[in-house]
Amino acid sequence: MKYIRQYIKISLIISLVGICISSSHLLGQGDEIVSDAKREEIQRYVGYETLIYRYLSLPYDVTMNNNERGTGFLDIGFLLLMFLPILVMIKFRHRWSILVVVPLLMLVMFVVSTSNSFLFNNVARTMEVNQDGTTHYVITSETPLNDRIIRTYYNINNQLYKPFRALASKVSGPKDGVTYPLILLLFIGIFTFWMSIGKASSKVPWIFIVSIFLLFCFYWFLLSPGIVWYGFLGLLLGTVVLLLLIPTEGDSQWISRFGKYAFYGMAGVWLTIGLLSRISNITPGSPTELLGKTMLNPVSMQYASGNFDENVVIDMFYPGTSAVLDMINNNKDKLVFRIGTSFSYFIENNHQRVLMDNQLQFFNNLTKVYQDKREIAKALKASNFGYFIIDINTPTLDNTPEQSLTKKYQKAVNFVYNNPNVRLLATNRVITKNQTGEQRYYDMFGDNVINNGTFAIYEIL
Repeated sequence: MKYIRQYIKISLIISLVGICISSSHLLGQGDEIVSDAKREEIQRYVGYETLIYRYLSLPYDVTMNNNERGTGFLDIGFLLLMFLPILVMIKFRHRWSILVVVPLLMLVMFVVSTSNSFLFNNVARTMEVNQDGTTHYVITSETPLNDRIIRTYYNINNQLYKPFRALASKVSGPKDGVTYPLILLLFIGIFTFWMSIGKASSKVPWIFIVSIFLLFCFYWFLLSPGIVWYGFLGLLLGTVVLLLLIPTEGDSQWISRFGKYAFYGMAGVWLTIGLLSRISNITPGSPTELLGKTMLNPVSMQYASGNFDENVVIDMFYPGTSAVLDMINNNKDKLVFRIGTSFSYFIENNHQRVLMDNQLQFFNNLTKVYQDKREIAKALKASNFGYFIIDINTPTLDNTPEQSLTKKYQKAVNFVYNNPNVRLLATNRVITKNQTGEQRYYDMFGDNVINNGTFAIYEIL
């Protein structure tokens, strides 16, 4: 027991030293740097709110997928955020400080989080962003009951957020000298409290597991920018901590039994929902009429059964690309400039031939050196680039307030538009020559876009 506590204390000291160094580096980072690939790619997971609220809202944002949405790889479920504070209060219900501080911290987090969040409009099928608690959600007689309840809550919450907005305007902003010291002090307080509880306990594994959980979560919280897969160990340890916090059979109080059965019940509900969602292949953005109807992809099944060869399958997923990919693979000495997409998978020796510029940082620097699009093509050609691949959905990744990634994407689109030094090889963007939707064809540019598409492959001439 003695050695375990010493180990934990040493780990804490090392963590504090490391975090002070990291914080001194992070304190110099601000949001005034535009067109920065790290800001566009990494910071979108943690958000672009005022710095102090960017971190205070992080547990809620990660749980509810506020900043980035995705099925499977981003959805961690609600069990940890919902039951950790509840089970802590049940476990230490005889300590009045726990019963006061925990609900207060949760209230602050929810007020800050929902005031820097969004509300989905079920009627218009759009997201209504709640920017810094300034949005007023309209309620009419035609608004459904559930939407009325949620909109009323958000309007009340935005009123509660006003003092927080006023405070942030004085002490914080894109960067400050308050946020990281505050997080450090908060962690020290939580860890110190836990160690004081651990002194009165003889359960060494319990103390060790919770201590490692706190240390790991603190590092993830401050240094991961909200990226879920950096915290997989924390999710595993969090699940173990929840199980350790569940009231035992010796607790006969009704509140203990309520906490135990509520956790098991909600865990079962979540597992059922998650299983059905994954089996049904329900993904964000899918048409309503297709939800739950794409459990098995017929093209993949035909390929697995040997009825379709590889080129047929590629063309069915990416129209007209099998011949283009064969051309790229045959010209092994030519490099490929790739902006997004997953086409590296189909390109031989992609680790040597493909330049990935997903945030267009490199291309943006080219436009600063070469003002003419034809000169850019000549520069790429002189550098042995033979192909130029564009992800048409690149702007959808741009959550920056200044829309810097979108602006760089427009430069890339302008580069291929009416440029005699490039030639379109393949795209799945559908254009029509008239309003009736007739005479459809694949192209990047046209007056009437029927299907936005996802990619475009060009040859640099």
